[in-house]
This record gives sequence, structure tokens and C-alpha cells, in this order.
Amino acid sequence: MLSARAQGVPEWRWSHPLPHGNNVADLAFRGGLYAHVTDHGGIYTSTNRLVWDRRASGTLTDLRGVAWFGSRLLVTGEAGTVLWSDDGVRFQAGAITAKTTDWLEGVAASATRAVAVGDNAAIYTSSDGKSWTRVSGLSFTTFLSGVAYGAGQFVAVGDAGFIASSSNGTSWTRRTSPSAVDLFRVAFGDNRFLVTGRNGVVLTSSNGTSWSADTATGVTNSLLAAALAPGERLAVGESACLLRIPPLAWQNHTSSIVSPSPVPAWTYAAALWDGNRYLVGGRTGVFVESFRTNLGGLAAQTFWFRNDDSPRNGLWDVARFEDTYLAVGDVATILSSARGVGWNEEGAPVPSDVILYGIGGSPSVALSVGSSGTILRSVATLTNHVTTNLVVYAGSTNVVLTTHSVSLLGVVWDLLPAVTTNTLQGIAWNGARYVVVGGGGTVLTSTNSMDWSKSTIAGAGFLSSVVPFGGGFVATGTGGAIYQSANGASWTKRSSGTTNWIYRVRDVGGSLIAVGQNGALLVSSDGVVWNARSSGSTAWLTDASLVGRQVFVSGTQGTCVRSTNLVDWSALSLPTGKALYGLASDGVQLVAVGAEGVVLRAIADPDGAPVGMAGYAHVEGGQGGSGGVAVDAMVFSGTPEQRFRWQGATDLGIWSSEIDLELDANGAATLGTPAPPTRGFHRTATRP
Repeated sequence: MLSARAQGVPEWRWSHPLPHGNNVADLAFRGGLYAHVTDHGGIYTSTNRLVWDRRASGTLTDLRGVAWFGSRLLVTGEAGTVLWSDDGVRFQAGAITAKTTDWLEGVAASATRAVAVGDNAAIYTSSDGKSWTRVSGLSFTTFLSGVAYGAGQFVAVGDAGFIASSSNGTSWTRRTSPSAVDLFRVAFGDNRFLVTGRNGVVLTSSNGTSWSADTATGVTNSLLAAALAPGERLAVGESACLLRIPPLAWQNHTSSIVSPSPVPAWTYAAALWDGNRYLVGGRTGVFVESFRTNLGGLAAQTFWFRNDDSPRNGLWDVARFEDTYLAVGDVATILSSARGVGWNEEGAPVPSDVILYGIGGSPSVALSVGSSGTILRSVATLTNHVTTNLVVYAGSTNVVLTTHSVSLLGVVWDLLPAVTTNTLQGIAWNGARYVVVGGGGTVLTSTNSMDWSKSTIAGAGFLSSVVPFGGGFVATGTGGAIYQSANGASWTKRSSGTTNWIYRVRDVGGSLIAVGQNGALLVSSDGVVWNARSSGSTAWLTDASLVGRQVFVSGTQGTCVRSTNLVDWSALSLPTGKALYGLASDGVQLVAVGAEGVVLRAIADPDGAPVGMAGYAHVEGGQGGSGGVAVDAMVFSGTPEQRFRWQGATDLGIWSSEIDLELDANGAATLGTPAPPTRGFHRTATRP
């Protein structure tokens, strides 16, 4: 029977890329506070544009628009979602009349009125940002995608070149548009409106009523957002970051010819000018900002800097080796992490066109395999790491050298000679033999992880997974293929009862689970007889992991389901809709990896390992104690973000003091409590 805490809903957090992997839809800025909204209910705020705090939105619907209404922050989105906040931290749902399933794609505000627009000519107005009323009696039914306020006018834009304006947000007049393409966003600044649309279209107006096409942008890409600065204008979109400083023409700053530090070619859907710089946000949380200098010869140049260096390459697999996570993927990507929070990119001795599909091995040997028969090997060799610190004490400087051993597992990789040109993906080790499987029924075996023998399972197709089980191995692949072997050399086909691709098979505490195409989920106790279970999903299921007494299964479209009995499955909500391809766990924390470099983490079994007490000190009053009172100071350690309860007592039979705590991203926490007058006891406990 699981504890109530273990059965609770895991709190998922972003580990990679930075600052997160959500798609940025809109940006707002006021008084030093930046805010942006994303898919899956993401609201993020920042004061420095580097560290973004995700705020509880109370929804996982896609959020599309954000704007300041005086000091109140407004957010709109999918299915009539309207949120508001007065501190940028706590958000509440607005009251909307009449309720709607229309998406509210944009929001803007004057000093006295807010307007939200969206599907089916949905226009809602509010005088306080809390209560919203739909505007009726409109003469159009066009889908609207953006709204802005300026020059005493609200301007809304939408499909097929639609433009309308209103002085009060309730009476709207359709305006003559110089374009018939879909228009996506409208912005106001520098005493003019700027509209962006499909096929590189940019429209402009000084009053919101008379419109003209801006000069040709020179691109046919969709332009998804705009921003204006004094004497210039910006339009961004699909592989486009266009800047125009009249009378000059538009220039695409993704080109190194235009900018000495160009914008990465990416999809950008949000932009703003904060009074000093442009900030541009896009797919998978990418942010870039502009910079200018007065240095001679560079004054006319605009430099662009990305606010993080996280690779957004797709990740196909992840595994845990003792105290290290390793994830692999596209463009020969290898990422490593000790705690699942911060991830480092490691070098791979292969060309960048190699795709690494699998990671696995033994505790002391990591293997990664992929396209064109690639096999990479990394060994847990220890090396000395020396740290030099200068410590000043009593007026003199002392050199302190600290030497400790670190493992090179996952850091240093060797490319092994190719045994096949077929793509390889599955890796297994049963304590005596390594097995790798891949395309064309390929099976490679080795007893030392360096010298490999090749065989083929006739008619097996592509084998994407293999797992040790019962002293032997089980492999799965396309067409519902399941094969069993005692030694990795001779294989027997087993009936799966399905033609769906069985993408991956795992051992989950003495039982086998196989998952794959169209939500396929099979279980077996012996690898011979397989029983289908309803996963409740039609997505591709891609991996499974046992954490405590729960089994988690990942999939495409941000799918994650879990079960405590391998029969009944329930869906979990994640902060992304991107495909997840791999799962790994340290017994407490669960890590999921997937498309565009996505890495999520959650405490999946808080009872899996106790929080430890890493340090203790008794401090007498007058020597650091508070107000002359003696203090017991404690340092706790465990899995990052693990929640726990400290308990104190003067009698081991009665624990009278309790404080709820949470470890930080480094897996540490500190606590100081008044020391009892005689003796005291301290312990950590599971936090319900």
C-alpha cells in the first residue's frame, strides 16, 4: 500500500533547456518586471531576463497573451482563459461572461479599459481586469489574433488581412487593409502601430485607421510579432529577426553580414522594446536581446546575444549510472548531470550528423549507440581534480590546494570500430554480457564492451530495445516483434498479439513492460506470455521506469501515465506537449528527456530515500545565537527539491516540534532552532 505522499501528483520542473522548454507566445514589461506566457499554462517573470520564475497559473491550457493594465498583469489564452495578478506572483482566474471555448489570442489595455480578442471575432472588455464581458453585435466573424492600444485607439488584427479599430473597445470599425494575408500580431510604439503577418508582410499606421504596407521585408517567412523603438521597428518570426531604421530597408539580423553577432535562426513569436534593448522570445524558451555600443566603428551596429547556451537538440534516451545521468540524442549530443538539475554538454568523437539513439551499459561502462552503426564507450576511470583557493587570514594570504578524485564516466568517450552500418538503438547488460540491437534484426554481443560479435535475427525488422531479464534478454521492435534469448546469441520469437511497434521494453521490479505505437502497453512475468493492458492513451509510448512502487510511462505529446499494479493507469499533467522519449530515476527523482532538448524532473517517490543530516553544530548564546539563546544548527542533504519534515524532542517518546522544509536545487537545506535547556533530539521524517 503506497503512502498518501507517494500517491500524490509529482511536481514537474524544468532542468533543460534554460530557462525552460516552453514555447514563448507573448512578452510584457513594466517597472523593471518582465513577464512572458507560454503553452501548457506557463507564466514566467524576471527582473534580469536571465532567471525566470515559473508562477502558478492554475491551468495547463495554452496561454497566448500578456499585458499590463496599470499595475495589474493580465493573461489570456485557450478556451476563454483570463488570469490576473497584482504582484506578478499569485494569479487568479477572471470572471468571463459569456463563457467561451474560443481562444483569446491577445490582450491590450488603455488606462481605463482592457480588451482581449480571439477566435470567431471574440472580443471581451473589462474595466478592472477581473470581470470580462463579450462585445455583441459585431459586423464581422473573423478570427482575431492580436490587439494593441495606442494613439487613443484599440487595434485588432486577424485572418485574411483583417484590421479593425475602436476608441472604447466596444464599438468596432473595420478598416481598409493593404493586404489579404493572415495577420498575426499588432504592436504600438514610437507613435505608430506595426502589424506582422504571413509571407513577410508588415503594415503600419500612425492612427490605427489608415493603413499602408511598410517597405518590402525581403522575406516570405511568417512574421509573428513586432516591437517599436524610437526611430526604428522590429519584426520577428520564422527564421527571421528583421530590423528597420528608416530610411534604410529591412535587414534580417539572422545574417552575419548584417550583424557582427547575429540572431540564431529560430522561430520567434514574441518581441518587446523595454526602453534600452529589444527582447525576443521563441520556441522552446529561446531568448535573444540586442546590444549597442558607442565604441568607434561599432556605433552603427546592433549586436544580439542569446541568454543561454542550452542545446535544443532532440534527446532519444537517458540512463542513470551510479551517481550520474547521461542523455543522448541528435547532432551527436551527450548531456550529463549528477543531480538531474543542471546538465552539461559533453564532447563526442563523431561527426555532428550522427544521431545517438541509445544509452546504457554497466555501472562502470557507459555505451551509446546510434546511426551508421556508431558505438561510443566511456569508462568510469578516476582522475584527480585539483582546486586552488587563496585564503586571507591574519593579514597573510595562504594557498589552499584541494585534491579529490572524479570519474570520467560520460565525460571521455571513445569511438569503437564499426561492426555494422545499420542503425543501433537498444543496449543491455546482464552482469556478464553486453547486447546491442538495431536495424535489420542486428544483434551485437560482447563480454568486455570493446570486442563485438555480430548476428542477425532473420525477419526481425528494426529492433529498438533490449533488456536483461531472468538471466537472459528480451528484445522488441517493429511489427509487434518480441524475442527472447538465454545468451544473446539464439533468439526465440514470442507472440505479442499486436502489430504495433514495440518501441521499448523494461524490467520493472521483476515484471516486464513493453510500450509502443498507438498507446500499446504489454506486461509479462516471464518474457514468454504477454498480456495487453489499456494505457488510456493513443500516443506513442516510449519508455518506462520503476520508482518506488510506481511505474511511470512516457510518450509523445507530453504523455506520462503511471500505475501501481501494471493494470490500472492514470494520466499525469506535464508542463509541456513535446514528445518525451526516455525516462531514468535515482530511486527518488524521475527524469524525462525528449524533443528539442527537453529535460523534466520530479520527485516521484519521496519515501524512496530519507533526507540525511549532513552537519550539526551547537552554538551557545553570545557566539552567534539569537539574542543570547543557544541554537542547534543543522545541514540536511538528499535529492534536489525533496520535501521533508524536521522533528525535535527532549524525550525520544514525544516529538513535539515540527517544521516542513524542502531541499534546494543542490539537494541541501539548513535550519537553526533554539536549543533545549538540557538535551535535545533531532530527526527527519516523510512530509505528507
